[in-house]
Amino acid sequence: SLYRYHPHFKDNIEDCIETLVNKDFQFTLTLSDDGSGKGAAMVACVADTSPYKETRVYDEEIIN
Repeated sequence: SLYRYHPHFKDNIEDCIETLVNKDFQFTLTLSDDGSGKGAAMVACVADTSPYKETRVYDEEIIN
């Protein structure tokens, strides 16, 4: 996996995340050895229960 074998990937991703989130927000990135599907499910679960979640509603226009 890119995360596991690239020598700077983890640091680069952490740097990018730090520029996007509040400076008081603490996070830890870890490698999941049990497959990307389970890792993605875990991320979705955490994101769904996050107090920082933002709901956006967009108007949809249907064109025939």
